[in-house]
Amino acid sequence: MGRRFRYLPWLIGSLLLALQLCFLAGPGIEEDEALFVAPFLRGASSLYEWRWGAFRIPVMSMDYLGALKSWLYWPLFRLWHPGVWSMRFPACVLSVVTLLLFVDVARRVAGRRVALAAAVILATDAVFVLINVFDMTVCLLLLATVAFLWLLQRGWLGAAFFVAGLALWYKAIFLFPLAAMLLGFATAYPSAVRRVLTRRNIAAAVLGM
Repeated sequence: MGRRFRYLPWLIGSLLLALQLCFLAGPGIEEDEALFVAPFLRGASSLYEWRWGAFRIPVMSMDYLGALKSWLYWPLFRLWHPGVWSMRFPACVLSVVTLLLFVDVARRVAGRRVALAAAVILATDAVFVLINVFDMTVCLLLLATVAFLWLLQRGWLGAAFFVAGLALWYKAIFLFPLAAMLLGFATAYPSAVRRVLTRRNIAAAVLGM
């Protein structure tokens, strides 16, 4: 099982990507799906941006939506003209990364068999499949949630809260799942939480955020 486990999550991830490609080129691009493209348009401005000479650096697209996705797509759009495939395919790939991290998180908590079963359920869940194809800001939030847990499991508090900070900048509503996860830890594992609440760890979390 140990050797096979290395490859099965990748096989499940390939299944997820194949399912998503069946829908990718179907419907046209929806308005919310294309919000992050605005900074790339001539004459368009972000809600808040930094200016450096002739350069404009978008920071906030809306009052609750940061320009993180615009930053991530900027080098891609330099090489790949904006369109249905260049907008949606990267989000599909990121959803596979989300799945692989989720498998590892579940494996550490409940074992390999449970992790693989959960991965199959997630990879074939209609909502998860489609919400990561027609991404309306959810894809990066799902990835950030799983990455936060994955980093915490390894004790990398600074990196975990850095990811949380990026997610909060990207969309303010990440505050709710973040608060729920922290409250859940404190409720389910109070003694473990008290052990890690050292000055060093708190400083790492604050600096990371």
